[in-house]
Amino acid sequence: MSPRRPAVLSIAGSDPSGGAGIQTDLKTFTALGADGMAVITMLTAQSPQAGVQAIHVPPSNFLEQQLHTLFDDNENCAVDAIKIGALGNAANVRAVSDALRRWKPTKNVVLDPVIVATAGGQALLETEAMKLLLDELLPICAVWTPNLPEAAKLLGTEQANDEAEMLKQCHELGKFGAKAVLLKGGHLTKSDQSTDILSKLDGADEFFRAKRLNVNAKIAHGTGCRLSSAMAVYLARGHTVTEAVQYAKSFVEQQIGYS
Repeated sequence: MSPRRPAVLSIAGSDPSGGAGIQTDLKTFTALGADGMAVITMLTAQSPQAGVQAIHVPPSNFLEQQLHTLFDDNENCAVDAIKIGALGNAANVRAVSDALRRWKPTKNVVLDPVIVATAGGQALLETEAMKLLLDELLPICAVWTPNLPEAAKLLGTEQANDEAEMLKQCHELGKFGAKAVLLKGGHLTKSDQSTDILSKLDGADEFFRAKRLNVNAKIAHGTGCRLSSAMAVYLARGHTVTEAVQYAKSFVEQQIGYS
């Protein structure tokens, strides 16, 4: 009998262009041999060229109903990992946090704290929801993956301009309680290489450096979603956080190369 395919759940927003959000998460799960499930937090009108034009966040009780229905059916809908993306508002942050604490479906939780849309710059997380995300959701996550603008927003400081500042901010982000933080340095455009820093509770820091790729908006759209959802798949397969980052980054680089 062949081994069971890992089951991975995405809790995120919908992107009608298919380049980010739930749609690209499910594509990533399939590409990596995992069975995907999805709970939708918000609807968007967006495209790589136009950016995010409009957002609709359904009432949080509908999000709760999606989560409760799924987690109640553990026999058919057990999950091996969860990727969390855009949540929109404080009520949704609390709904997800409460559901994960109540059912404890898996320890493999990857949070991509989508605060501002890369395409268009529109806010995807209300300001009052940020503190709740840090206080209630982060402590139950295995790893989270902020980029430099998100890190600056969460820390209330200027965006890092070099690796030294990145490392300092990465350590500050690590104090919020997740077991590990991957600070993505793709916005550090002064260098010809892109650096991501992984900092873990045990104090170990790891640098992931790669040559910066010049890609257009369509190809760049959703790369953060692909990375975090790929990490969730590799955690579901039993890999360490470091291995999950390594393999996920390789997967995303290959996807960009095929585009």
